[in-house]
Amino acid sequence: MERGQGRKETVYTFGAALVSKILTYALLLILANLFSKDVYGKAAFVISIFDLTMFLGSIGVPYILSPWIARKHDVHSVFYSLLMLSGLMMIIGIVIAIFHPWILPIVLLYPILFVRNFAGSYLQANFKYHINQIGNNVYLVVTAVFAFMLKDYNNLGIILAYTAGYLASSILICTNAVKEIKDLFSRFEFNIETLKLYFKKSLITSSLTVSFLFLRWIDTFILGLLSTYASIAAYNIALPVANSVTVISIPLSFYMLSKIPKVENEAHSISILKTAIRISFMMSLLALIAINSVLYLLVRLFFPVYVGIEIYIMLLSIGILFYAMYEPIYYYVSAKLNPEIARIPIFTAISANILLDVLLIPFFDIYGVVIATIAAHVIAFTMLCMKLEILKDFYKAYFMAILVVLSYLMGYAGLALLIAAVPLTFMLGLFKKNDYLIIKETLMSIIRRH
Repeated sequence: MERGQGRKETVYTFGAALVSKILTYALLLILANLFSKDVYGKAAFVISIFDLTMFLGSIGVPYILSPWIARKHDVHSVFYSLLMLSGLMMIIGIVIAIFHPWILPIVLLYPILFVRNFAGSYLQANFKYHINQIGNNVYLVVTAVFAFMLKDYNNLGIILAYTAGYLASSILICTNAVKEIKDLFSRFEFNIETLKLYFKKSLITSSLTVSFLFLRWIDTFILGLLSTYASIAAYNIALPVANSVTVISIPLSFYMLSKIPKVENEAHSISILKTAIRISFMMSLLALIAINSVLYLLVRLFFPVYVGIEIYIMLLSIGILFYAMYEPIYYYVSAKLNPEIARIPIFTAISANILLDVLLIPFFDIYGVVIATIAAHVIAFTMLCMKLEILKDFYKAYFMAILVVLSYLMGYAGLALLIAAVPLTFMLGLFKKNDYLIIKETLMSIIRRH
């Protein structure tokens, strides 16, 4: 990561993403405790369908659209083509609402959220991605407040709560990109060649994004087919705990999406990527060591019914360590408008995960799905690094995963590994003095500013 724009925004995004994790769990607690299972399940199903159709109606946003904007390609043609697609989704939603009127409030949000997604892509392209994350936090807070206020209105109450949350976040994001939104509506363009290139890139990126979502769903689905509901519950508690450290790689990945399109020199862009990977690895490793050292205490305090899942969290943490390194790579190739680079590695990882799920779950239950998940992350990391010819810089990370295991086995004494991990990563070249200076300078500039 180089000196200049984007550093402070990356730190702000990290802080906002951390808050987002907390708010997400808080919202889930409110919805789970204030509404019956049938009411919440029905509303959650509608929200999931709505999110999916919004995803389809805004294909390539922001993963391709953000670097597309940064490289000053024709955005107007993309905007109007997707606007028509989003409008079609809304019309279908209105027809369905004739039979289920309680979903109408959220259906009418389609055009507003569509514009919000474009505004967010402009913010992303201009190193203001922290505003998008703050907008997500506003959405979570407003949704939670309205869900509490409208708890007596059942399905409609939940839908109105989500509608209020989406609307509040849209206002925040759009007011920070007013100039760009006005420009989008200033003239109509519809260039077929532009759209061919955009949709070619977007379809690849979107298929990979959907594959990640499918991967999470298929693990639970196969576990349900081949094991018990108790195993599903245990896995779905263990996974979010291990995933909590992804708040570190997320802002670094956003930085890739904003910075790389503006860098012409290939060697320089690879250097920025390597720095982001090293920082993500180092910070994620330290966080995972700390979490696994006090894991028994954390589970007993927050998930007493699930005592015994600690071993699953530790094993999943190994996979997350590799995910923390390859997520910036995935965003890097998207920023270069070359998402096809990630196609084979990601699809191979997903195929291996599904195969191992089927083979291992009948014999090893949750251990089977955990092993499959680790394998998928390691395969994705290895193949993506090989594609970019940077594996020689990071292959030593395979051996560092042992520190996560040791921290779990040592219990509280594992916290001492935090001290050992820093010089060890320096010795192995997995963290460098310049990486430390970047973190230090960024934090100091924020402190001085405030």
